[in-house]
Amino acid sequence: MSGLTPQEAAGLTRLAFLLGRDLQRPARMLGGPRALWGASGADLAAALRVAGADAVTVRGVRARVDGREALSLVRAQGLRVLPLGGDGYPARLAQVYDPPFALLASGAIDDLTGALAERPVIAVVGSRRATAPARAFARGLAAGLAERGAVIISGLARGIDAEAHQGALEADGLTVAVLGCGAASAYPRANRDLRARIERHGAVASEYWPQTPPAPWRFPARNRIVSGLAHAVVVVEAAGRSGALITAGLFLVGESALSAYLSTTERFSVFGAFQFFVVLIVWMYYSSLVVLWGAELTRLLVLRFEERRGGVVSADVST
Repeated sequence: MSGLTPQEAAGLTRLAFLLGRDLQRPARMLGGPRALWGASGADLAAALRVAGADAVTVRGVRARVDGREALSLVRAQGLRVLPLGGDGYPARLAQVYDPPFALLASGAIDDLTGALAERPVIAVVGSRRATAPARAFARGLAAGLAERGAVIISGLARGIDAEAHQGALEADGLTVAVLGCGAASAYPRANRDLRARIERHGAVASEYWPQTPPAPWRFPARNRIVSGLAHAVVVVEAAGRSGALITAGLFLVGESALSAYLSTTERFSVFGAFQFFVVLIVWMYYSSLVVLWGAELTRLLVLRFEERRGGVVSADVST
């Protein structure tokens, strides 16, 4: 698959926003993102399976979207466009099902692009309604991993996500927040200050046009980016049908040689929902079952990455 130019990627992102539709399925039908960008308004309407007045609207919107203008509008908002198949687009993310047409990102991008290729990238995700022990565990784990050179990825949600980002920042490490809305959306409001700190020490990224509002269906779509960027996923306290477990499931689907092991503490949270506590560790080619906590888990994740890379991420993994 040939890569998109920044103009094409920005144009597709704007087109999806103006239509209020996800364009991944039309892209598959028409032969890929570049074919989608080159399609006529009539072909796009057919791929979206609309007719009549809706088809007229689709054709009109497509005629108005210009790639150069879209790219200029994105850059004017302080965002960098990382197009699928282009410079700066993470290689692992390009391998997921329906990879984003682009990442629209802000923050320390130059540092981050190399880090995603050279360092272990660990996703730490979990419940928005996390209990105090789970929050403390997530924060400590993220800090320990960041101290040893890992990049911590999460979704900037309340609860476990926020604790993971905080832990990485406290260790002066790199962290990436992947949004389920556009970058111009101040969501969640409670984490606005945290987001500003992340942008100074990592990156905030989204596949959506900056003014795209949050919507329930966008968060599961966001999870494929979190899992696609990660070498490993750790889920801390998640309900049985939560987005965190969707993230882990997407990671499992994406890896060809992988075992997953589940360690659970059965209980009811203060909200009454059955949850798992510190539940899931998944790793490529990891074939032995060991229940590990805290520093031991930190050492394992970093050492497994070192073994697969054949290099050294941190000289000190003894504490």
